[in-house]
Amino acid sequence: MVWGLSAVAYLGEASLAKALLMAAFGVFISTIGVDIVTGTDRFTYDVAELLDGIDFLILIIGFFCRFRSSLDPGERRRRGFI
Repeated sequence: MVWGLSAVAYLGEASLAKALLMAAFGVFISTIGVDIVTGTDRFTYDVAELLDGIDFLILIIGFFCRFRSSLDPGERRRRGFI
């Protein structure tokens, strides 16, 4: 938890609004699944695959696949954006 708050503070140093939005999104993603204490479903929307929550590795792979062109500066030049 300390590492997560430190990462949010570091990545959002330019904008407090962005940092708070990142933190809220992270908390929302972490609440998907079955509550450990009460056993109730949270944000699963009757989808059985979401009962276990969202795995961190799958989430990171999805983000990198979606935003790979912004991570690779040469990709924009090859596609003719610059």
